[in-house]
Parts: sequence; C-alpha cells; structure tokens
Amino acid sequence: MKKIIVFVLVLFMVGLSYFAKNKEIPLFNLDSATKVCFVVDENEKILGDITQCGTKKFVYMSLAEAREEVGKIKFDAIQFYFDKDVLKDVLEEMKAEKVSSQKVQGANVEYYYSPYFQDSVLIEGKKVNMQIALKDGEVIAGLPLILTGY
Repeated sequence: MKKIIVFVLVLFMVGLSYFAKNKEIPLFNLDSATKVCFVVDENEKILGDITQCGTKKFVYMSLAEAREEVGKIKFDAIQFYFDKDVLKDVLEEMKAEKVSSQKVQGANVEYYYSPYFQDSVLIEGKKVNMQIALKDGEVIAGLPLILTGY
C-alpha cells in the first residue's frame, strides 16, 4: 500500500512539474507586439521571414502567426518587438524581477528573471531568462536573451 501511495505521489509531482515548466508565455497576451522572432535549428520546419545564421534560423512573423506556431515548434529563443514604450506592461505580464542593467550600442539593456520561462543563463552569477533592450522608444524582449541584435 505504501508503494502505491509513493508511486501516485511521485506521478503527481512529475505531472505538476511538467505543467509548471510548460506555461504559456504571457507576452503573447500583449497585442502591442509588432512582430515576433523564433530562433530555431536549421532543420525546424516553420514558415516566415527567415534569416539563416550558422545552424540557426531567425524566423520573423506577426504576433497572430506566432500565436499559432508557438505550440507546434521547438525553439531555442523567442523575441517580441514593440514599437512603443510598453516596458511596464511587459514586466507585469512576465512577473519579472530585475537582475541587472547596462548600456550597449546606445540601448539600455536590462536583464530579468521570470517564472514563466524555463530556460535561463547566468549573468553576474544570477539566473536570467529575459533580456530587454530599450532604444528610440522601441522595446525588444528576448527569452532567454536577444540573439538578433538591437
């Protein structure tokens, strides 16, 4: 009986961790995104405005198209582009906590951690899974990082 209870408990915990790791990315809720870029392996089948970079493809599309594709493809990173200052909305949607910031190529670049995205990198010894660049009123949010430049 104890083995059955332990098995059910372990199965329940595995199920919970699966769903916790696969939450929807809240940035898809912000209709102000002008475009989205998926960073995928060169073998991934996805339609859009594609730029090849080594073994990766940068696939640009509208927010509506990205909403359709997000559950169908495996991506290494995703970037959202906004044409107005919506930083507050982005941070609220992602429940993001600021880790650090710097100025790069005339842009203010900020690093955050959000519970909504599983992949992360270490920046200054802290977990980061969202990078935001602010330049000329444009906001680019990359999960876990912006890989296309800003």
